[in-house]
Amino acid sequence: MAHENSAQDGVFTLERIQELIEPDAVAARDALDEDDIRLASESSFDLVFNEIEKLVNLVGLDSRIVADIFWREVEEKIADGEQVSLGHRVRVKNGTLEIAYLRNIFQQKKGSYFADHVKRSGKFRYQKRDFKFAAAWESELAFGFEDHHQINRKAFIYMSEARRNLRLARRELKAGWGDHDEG
Repeated sequence: MAHENSAQDGVFTLERIQELIEPDAVAARDALDEDDIRLASESSFDLVFNEIEKLVNLVGLDSRIVADIFWREVEEKIADGEQVSLGHRVRVKNGTLEIAYLRNIFQQKKGSYFADHVKRSGKFRYQKRDFKFAAAWESELAFGFEDHHQINRKAFIYMSEARRNLRLARRELKAGWGDHDEG
């Protein structure tokens, strides 16, 4: 017999779950299949985790677009004959957002470019002193983008904490379900 409230029909809506939590819903709760609740919980964890990953990558995309603007400005300066010593890199790799500035990016070694990372002196942002080696226009350009990048760095940290806490919550529930099955 398929349970009226089971996940077999694919729906454990928030509203239905809230109804089932009410004290007078004992009969409806008795009709639930505990395995369906576990499967719905696992599915919900997966959905939330995927949404967090999506947000991490959207923040990365936003910073990448800002970096593209930076590079267009740099390319204009190069076309005008300016020397360039500052570059910019944004990437999301293995779930980590990297927003970094690079120096000496245009030195070639064995046919490829290499660069040194510019150390960030602030917790979430580069400071003007971090670009002291760069030309004034490069320093101003990079520092002009730092308000935007600071917001994205902070948002990424909060999303990372949410991801970590979600993993911990899932682990706790799984451990509790295992204890319940044995006892």
